[in-house]
Amino acid sequence: MARQYNNYESYHRKARKRKRGSIWVWIQFLLSVAVFAVVYMIGMMPTEYLIIGGAVLLMLFLFTLGLCNSYRSRSGGRVIAVIISLLLGLILGYLVKTYSILDRITGADTRIDEMSVLVLADDPAQSIGDTAYYIYGTATVDQANTDKFMESIGQELGGAPQAASFSSYTEAVGALMNGEVGAITFNEAYRQMLKEMYPDFDTQTRVLYSKSFKTRVNVARGSRKVTREPFIVYISGIDVYGDIAQTSRSDVNILASVNPLTHRVQLISTPRDSYVELPSYGDYDKLTHAGIYGVSESIRALEELYGVEVDYYVRVNFTGFEEIVDALGGITVYSEEGFTAWDGTWFDEGENNLNGAEALSFARERKAFSDGDIQRGRNQMKVIKAIAEKAMSPAILSNYSAVMDAAGGSIETSMTQAEIGALAKMQLSSSEDWNIESYAVTGYVDSRTTYSYGASPLSVVIPEESSIAEARLLLQENQN
Repeated sequence: MARQYNNYESYHRKARKRKRGSIWVWIQFLLSVAVFAVVYMIGMMPTEYLIIGGAVLLMLFLFTLGLCNSYRSRSGGRVIAVIISLLLGLILGYLVKTYSILDRITGADTRIDEMSVLVLADDPAQSIGDTAYYIYGTATVDQANTDKFMESIGQELGGAPQAASFSSYTEAVGALMNGEVGAITFNEAYRQMLKEMYPDFDTQTRVLYSKSFKTRVNVARGSRKVTREPFIVYISGIDVYGDIAQTSRSDVNILASVNPLTHRVQLISTPRDSYVELPSYGDYDKLTHAGIYGVSESIRALEELYGVEVDYYVRVNFTGFEEIVDALGGITVYSEEGFTAWDGTWFDEGENNLNGAEALSFARERKAFSDGDIQRGRNQMKVIKAIAEKAMSPAILSNYSAVMDAAGGSIETSMTQAEIGALAKMQLSSSEDWNIESYAVTGYVDSRTTYSYGASPLSVVIPEESSIAEARLLLQENQN
């Protein structure tokens, strides 16, 4: 009886071991299926690589399954299944993160306008309810947002407040400063612009009430097969630290003509202060101010200037710019001359190895150069080229997670995940280097009135016709 009992225990002990081994093999199988499925969903892997990867995962599963079913190698098979499962789990985590971030940054179609009620810093009002009998200053330059915001204020006060209309926020702020009105409605996208006229604007006023409004961005374009047809991307660098969808001026304005057939990219930089027509408003303004009226207005202004159709846009805020460069391990850019930037950073003539903060300083400086905004545009293209080259190099693999984290909340694009996946798939299949060329449009400084500032003249850059013609030719050549 004792012998039979021992045999019974031994049999069941072995059965439990076989079961534990089988569990890990099937965990490995499920993780293999999940990895394959997510890679397929991301759409960046060429078909031949996908087939090879699937075959490798299947062979690994059959190998560990065979080991676990063998009496002599069962323990070793279980160990191997555990190790492979842990590795697959780690890979799956990276893939899911990639898919999630790509889903977040692609297909952008929303702009956010943050509207505020501003009063003077020493005003006795402590809440929106205290302004029921105030005269509100509003700006017709931002009529759509103003109308929505005034309706919201009326709901808070139990009735629409008395309002005085001004043609621009400049005039409305002036009326607040001299006591003509007790409060004004204000789009925060104009804050940096107003500080150029009122340096103490932040301390002279305070926000009493605010509300955000979301608007659908309409960038009409034709369908593009991005791996077989040339296309144009508008690259916009916005001057805010925060939500990437927030409406803002555009400090970087670059058109990238991409030809996937020739692997050539032509970058065209337009000075931020260029005096351009705002097609939606029938008036002229600085190109940087076009961003206040939405990325679609910046795109339309550039389309009119160069006679092209823009297919996509990419927006990057300053927070993300720094983080992406740092995540890539820094970049190397060439400077034609030594100079001290606005924040005191010195750059040598020749090659400079830059971290994120230094790269941002390099890209934003203009006063150190005789041709100011023109040279800034050239430097911005150098930085973009350096980032692109670093991102397409093997160096990205060691910092992949950090790069994706930085991109997640700091970049948005109207390209779809499928289109980005198709481009990545094409690059992995060919491994051909991209030829990136750049051209900066030139112009001369003048003083003109603008749509956003009203009657107050501003310093602007008048683009030279010959330079615009050259840019048009370069764009057309690359598109053809």
